[in-house]
Parts: sequence; C-alpha cells; structure tokens
Amino acid sequence: MALNKSMHPRNRYKDKPPDFAYLASKYPDFRQHVHTSIAGRSICSISRQLFPDNYLFEWYRFTSQSIIYIHNLIRPYMCNITNRSHALTSQQILCVALRFFANRSFLYNKCRAVCRAVRKVCLAMKRLLPMLNFKEPEAVRELTCTLLKEDFGLTIAIPLERLIPTVPLRLNYIHWVEDLIDGQGQPRKGIDIGTGASCIYPLLGATMNGWYFLATEVDDICFDYATKNVPQKTLLMDALKAETTILYDFCMCNPPFFANQLEAKGENSRNSRRPPPSSVNTGGVTEIMAEGGELEFVKRIIHDSLQLKTRLRWYSCMLGKKCSLAPLKEELRKQGVPKVTHTEFCQGRTMRWALAWSFYDDVIVPVSWRGIRKLVIPSSSPRRPAWRLLVQVFSGHGRAPIEVDVNWRSVRSYQ
Repeated sequence: MALNKSMHPRNRYKDKPPDFAYLASKYPDFRQHVHTSIAGRSICSISRQLFPDNYLFEWYRFTSQSIIYIHNLIRPYMCNITNRSHALTSQQILCVALRFFANRSFLYNKCRAVCRAVRKVCLAMKRLLPMLNFKEPEAVRELTCTLLKEDFGLTIAIPLERLIPTVPLRLNYIHWVEDLIDGQGQPRKGIDIGTGASCIYPLLGATMNGWYFLATEVDDICFDYATKNVPQKTLLMDALKAETTILYDFCMCNPPFFANQLEAKGENSRNSRRPPPSSVNTGGVTEIMAEGGELEFVKRIIHDSLQLKTRLRWYSCMLGKKCSLAPLKEELRKQGVPKVTHTEFCQGRTMRWALAWSFYDDVIVPVSWRGIRKLVIPSSSPRRPAWRLLVQVFSGHGRAPIEVDVNWRSVRSYQ
C-alpha cells in the first residue's frame, strides 16, 4: 500500500511525486535508469458507420481514433491467457472500463466482470508510465542526486558502497524537527550523529532553514565524501571551533538498524508473510550494523543524554523497527525524562518511526499530523482529478491530453 498521502503535510513530494519523465528529459545521467515498457503495437479497428464519433464520445468520452490508440498501447498487457469463447476481448475490456470511468458513478461496480476490466486497464496503463528499478543502487543514487539538484540546488556525490538516502524520507524527518523546535525558516543549531557520505540532513537543514549543524562521522570514506559535498557557502559549524558552552536546539540520528548480517538480510527478523523489500539495501558496515542493533544504539544515546541533559533542547532518533519504540519509551520513563514524543514517517512503501525526548519542562510537544490520516473524508468533499494515468500516457506519447472528470473513489481501489 502506498503511503505517500500520509507524509508530513509540508513535504513537497506528498501531493506531487517526482516526475520521472521530466527529470529524465532534463538530466542525461538519470535518463539511462528510467524505462518505459512499451511492447509491439496491435491492430484494432472500429466501424465508423456502426459507431460514429459522436456516439463514441457520448458513451466513452473518446473518439474512435483515441480508443484505437489507447487499445494499441495497452493490449499486450491485458490480453487473456486463454481463448475461451465467453472471455471478453481486449477491445471489449477497454470499452467497459472507459464506460465505467465516463459514467461517474458506482452503477456497475458490483459486476465482477466490470471490476476485472477496470483493474486490467488500470494496471496496463500503469506499465506505460516511466519506471525506475529501485533494486539497482545506481538508479537509486541517480534519483537522489537528481532530486537534490532539481529541488534544492545541491550537487553531491555518493559512493555505491555506502548508504544512499531517499529524499522524501529525510524531508519528513527535517519537517518533524521543525515542528519540535518551531524552527521553520529560523536559524537553529543542531547535531547530526552519523551524517553519512551524503551529509543530507545538514545540507537540507542549512538550505531550507539556514540551520547551523555540527555533523559527526566515524567512517573515513563517508567523512571524505561529506567534506566534499558541503559547499563553502553552506552554514556548517566547525567541530574544532565549537565551544563547550554552546546550547544546541536538537540532535538527529539515523542509527544502524541491524545487529548482524543475518538480520540485515532479513533472514531472522522479517516476517515471512511480508513481501520482499521493493528497494535495494546499501550501506557500509558501520552504517547498517551495530552491536545490539538500533535498540542498544539508541539506548546509549539516551544514557549520554542523561549526562548532557539541557545542553540540547530536543534529542531525536529515527527507528527502522516499530518493535523498538516501546522498550525505548519504557527506558525513558524509567530515567524520569519529562517530555517524550514519537511519530511515524510514511513514504512510498516504507514506514519509519522517530522518537524524541527533552529535559526542558517548557518545551511544547507538537500535535502529530498523523491523526489526519485517520479522519473520515465526507462524501461531499471536492472530487479529485481522476484518470490521471490516462492523461499522463497521452501526454507522454505525443497526443494532446484529454481530461476526463471522474470520481476518483471509483477507481482508487483498482490501482
């Protein structure tokens, strides 16, 4: 289940995911990793004597030429495996689905044949959209570098043998820290524990809000790349010049999630009923593994915070496992920490959790935006533009887009 609609409200990718086709046309390095699956064309004909264009447009909102064009594109992906006499042809499947979209209602949604037809057409149209193989480290790296360049004006280099961050997830974390410290657009001082080769949290924080960062790293390769990725104009603090009297507003940490190699591969920690990960797992040993995994790593940060206490207003860590949240909150309760909060980060098909605590009594725990996802949307709410897949495919193949106003709820479950 895609989780993009549960992103942080200020995440720029929440309602506008990256346009792979546009990015591929603008950045040649990214273009080689974007693929559009288009098979051979088929032949379809419609009798204009029996079905004139005005009749077809009234029923399907498309003329004969448009229907033939759509059919020739998606036929290879929705043909029946068998040739039973009672099975619908690909032309019939397409017309049934188009009629369903044009009807703007649930009139036929209880007919199993119509449901199958709509699902087949939706899945076929999806296969025509630009795709990226997230199991290829090179493709994931180019996507990250391209998004940082396009949306934030940042040019970085990331080695394939180190952790490749995803931009929407890091943005969710940045926005949540903004909520904690009320630091949107305000100069704040923060610490990034294990900044990685990309140095992505300091770069995003400095670019978006003008934050000052003290970034730490133990891996030599990551340190060298991070040093090169930080431009001179970026507002970063020099660890050698940092005074011991500085009070920091927050700290961030993306800890190593796993305790050993078997756990990193998911052999003894992943539920067998869950589908395999949809993206590649990259990272050096110090980035993905630590003694005791993320649970013991964050506990050590908690114990360190007991020594520093009010030197930082907010301590925070991101978690890769939901089961780590309860024991860590229990540890904070045992230590008498007055302010504790947590949240969820949702993006694509990935969920992460974050924990934050503070020793200040006057800090305000922000209201979580996660409650918005559980609200019931009334039926009288404005309709969203539906059949966007069809419009995108037309735009991508040289035809003028034809907008069809359809109730989005009628097709959402078939995607």
